[in-house]
Amino acid sequence: MSGNDYIIELFQSKGCEITMRMLSLLSLTVRLLMIALVTTPVTAAEFTDAQKSEIGAVIKDYLLKNPEILEQAMAELQRKQAEQQARQATDGIKQNADAIYRASADQAEGNLKGKVTVVEFFDYNCPYCKRMLPAMAALLESDKDVRIVMKEFPILGEGSVYASRAAVAAVQQGKYWPFHLALLGSQGRVDQARVLTIAKGLGIDTDKLTKDMQSPAITTMIETNNGLAGKLGINGTPAFVIGDKLYPGAIEADQLKTVVAEARAKGCAIC
Repeated sequence: MSGNDYIIELFQSKGCEITMRMLSLLSLTVRLLMIALVTTPVTAAEFTDAQKSEIGAVIKDYLLKNPEILEQAMAELQRKQAEQQARQATDGIKQNADAIYRASADQAEGNLKGKVTVVEFFDYNCPYCKRMLPAMAALLESDKDVRIVMKEFPILGEGSVYASRAAVAAVQQGKYWPFHLALLGSQGRVDQARVLTIAKGLGIDTDKLTKDMQSPAITTMIETNNGLAGKLGINGTPAFVIGDKLYPGAIEADQLKTVVAEARAKGCAIC
């Protein structure tokens, strides 16, 4: 069994997932251990097959007796990655505050002059975004000092793109918010047929809707949001920018209220 195969087997036996980047780091750790076992500096090519086999056996035995070393390396890697992502998000928020909080193409609900702004990057076919809908609605109902900014971020296929274009086009008929709620509140995936069915049920003129959907401004808005997400390190939905912090993933209702309260207490000069 190779060193890489052993590492994978060890982590899988502990119920852990391992990425290629993590595997590369751990393989490097093993190679460094191999070099440390010899007293004379040599290159890997200078080891004979028998030496490589013997060293591999020693390392395997050592790791079997001390598996926490790999776990510690994994934990440290994950910690550093989280710190790097947090720094990227913080810098990105500061550098792109106007695009995040004040883009004229975005739709906003709640108190438009509220002291706290909650920005949500979402996709109409994201199940976690759908699960967040009651929490977002409850926040708007209970907190009259909050503004919610919706960032159309359709990343889950053509149906998602169609739904986002339709939702934004519905602004022309004054129907964005009820259409938004209906799309996110619908069961299952939304596609063209489902979008138009929901639109008709809300009294939206679908002929006008499909025409307005072709607006280049909508294309620009979606492309801008995609680029903005990249600058913030957002690669999934939902993702929230609250105050000057990024919160990737779904947030429980109680936690959402706590985060909003913290942001209000702290204040946000760039929001």
